[in-house]
Amino acid sequence: MQPKIIGLSGSIASGKNFIANIFAKFRIQVFDADLLVHQLLQQPAIIKKVQQIFPSCIVKQTIDKNILGQLVFHNQQNLAKLEQIIHPLIRKAKQKFLLQAKQKKQKLVVLNVPLLLEKQRHYRCHIILSIIANKPTRFARFLQRKPQNGNIANLTQQFDSIDKKQSNNFQRCLKADFILFNHFSFFLTKQKIFNIIKKIK
Repeated sequence: MQPKIIGLSGSIASGKNFIANIFAKFRIQVFDADLLVHQLLQQPAIIKKVQQIFPSCIVKQTIDKNILGQLVFHNQQNLAKLEQIIHPLIRKAKQKFLLQAKQKKQKLVVLNVPLLLEKQRHYRCHIILSIIANKPTRFARFLQRKPQNGNIANLTQQFDSIDKKQSNNFQRCLKADFILFNHFSFFLTKQKIFNIIKKIK
């Protein structure tokens, strides 16, 4: 029996990882694409491929993600080159994840992947959970991830640039089966997710 796939949708700094971790606490398997990318970029074979295309981002035999980000963030051609290296491996890992979930007869799994709606990846999901947080809250969370001595003007521009490329909250709500406003306490959020799981099962 195929498990039901819950796809997490959320704008930058809306708290998708936070929500995914709560699902994991309920022993629901989560496929975390960002974590997988982080692991892939540490593999020697991937470092070698990236070095061939972006030699300037290699520092002490490792990939400097800040430099790599600057090379691909505003350059679609560079981004496409990086995706050609990474995306086939992500797809293969996701297929393996879903197959294992089916073999283990799991009822639910969660896909935590970037740009779920924007890249039309949501059609493979049975359920869309849209995570909603207002822009000031998300920007504050975004700043918390960055060095305290970062240039606020540059960080604001970076945040706005990413935010504009993503679906807005209204669009997310239209495509959602469940909507979760992520500005409550951990306990209340955990209770809301528990209720969602009960409804799905």
